[in-house]
Amino acid sequence: MRILKYGFLGEDEAQKIFLKNYLAAFESADFSFEFDEYFPLKAKDRGSVKKLFVEAIQFGISVYQQDIFFVGIDLDDAEQAKLLTLFEEMKAQINPRFKDQTCIFIPIQCIEHWLWYLKMKKENPNTTKNEIIEKQPRPRAKEVVYGSKRPSNELSNPIVDSLSKDTDIEWLKNRSESFRHFHNQVNQLLSRL
Repeated sequence: MRILKYGFLGEDEAQKIFLKNYLAAFESADFSFEFDEYFPLKAKDRGSVKKLFVEAIQFGISVYQQDIFFVGIDLDDAEQAKLLTLFEEMKAQINPRFKDQTCIFIPIQCIEHWLWYLKMKKENPNTTKNEIIEKQPRPRAKEVVYGSKRPSNELSNPIVDSLSKDTDIEWLKNRSESFRHFHNQVNQLLSRL
């Protein structure tokens, strides 16, 4: 079995936890994923992700020998058209040597919208209703997911972990354009390995 070491730079712990649980769904007899806990570059918000991501990718892949590097940044907007614009702007800044090993995930508005979908699925497992919640304001998404508009990591991390474990990828892919965009990137990357 091949172990794929991955690096991550993102806005918050919620993105990191979601990513870890999402990647667990891909593990097989052929490969598994291992988060590089020793990677020193960290971000704390959108601004620091935008400032550090190019350096982090290069440093992670070339110095820390990571097989894959993930960048997580919230769109902070409900307009889906802006997703591709931000994605293309960021992708254009990456050194061509590292582009095939990099995935950028950009939840529309914020990661809590993906978690909100998963919460809906957990609470109503047989639902076929296709609600578009990504137009709801970010504070509303956080309140629905965590019960608070400004939760501490102590409160939010276990909730993120619980909601994102055993993610129904097909279901989420059919509800969120931004998740589908990310999921397609991961599939393309894995097909090249």
